[in-house]
Amino acid sequence: MASAIQDLYFAVARKCDPGLSTNRGSVDTPPSKDEIKLAALIKQTRSAVPRGVGRGSKGKNNEIRTILNYTNTFVTVAASDNSTVLLLNPSSSTEFTTFASLWDEIIVDSGHIDFTCAITTNYTSANGQCRAVVAFDPVTAAALGSLSNGLQHSQHFQFQHTNATTMPASLNKTGVYHFRWKTPRGTAREKSDATLFGHDWSPTAESNNIYGYLKWYIPSVGATGLSTVYYTTCLNCRFRCRS
Repeated sequence: MASAIQDLYFAVARKCDPGLSTNRGSVDTPPSKDEIKLAALIKQTRSAVPRGVGRGSKGKNNEIRTILNYTNTFVTVAASDNSTVLLLNPSSSTEFTTFASLWDEIIVDSGHIDFTCAITTNYTSANGQCRAVVAFDPVTAAALGSLSNGLQHSQHFQFQHTNATTMPASLNKTGVYHFRWKTPRGTAREKSDATLFGHDWSPTAESNNIYGYLKWYIPSVGATGLSTVYYTTCLNCRFRCRS
């Protein structure tokens, strides 16, 4: 049966395309209407095969690109310098579950954060108020110990924390800071850490996987002063299937 179908395919293909080499000889009679329809169907079926599938391919994976984002806040502690550490976890986005149900693996190429700061309670001190920093660290979650510690990171952003009670800092026409970073090439994992990834694919089934940390150092605004950071994190991601 398979041989008969193959013979029919080559015969029809040869009739519809005399220039096609089938190694089956030539056919002198013109094709019938049914043969023409069959040839058109075969051609349509062949053209519908996705790129990278069949035709001697090596199993290339199709990928899609998207941006996952999530919005949140954090508040400093009175009389203390703030050293918050934010985990860069794609599953923090509400859209991650949908993508994870369709694709097997994810990789994060880069990201950015948009944020603004405001003194929300009892601004009582100008100690260091003009200088704060946020740094991207692909390896460790250890908090920053000082402003200088943050500036030592190759990917960091220094900003003015605030300049008035209950008001955002004076910065630009939009009133929002913008910090970009790129995920370094290669894995960031150590033998003892199976959830930390650098520029490496991770299974979407593992929702606790992270792609680095954003580490902050914000100086104290006094014995009773509190400030709030409002931010939106965006991760530039790719998804793919393993097969």
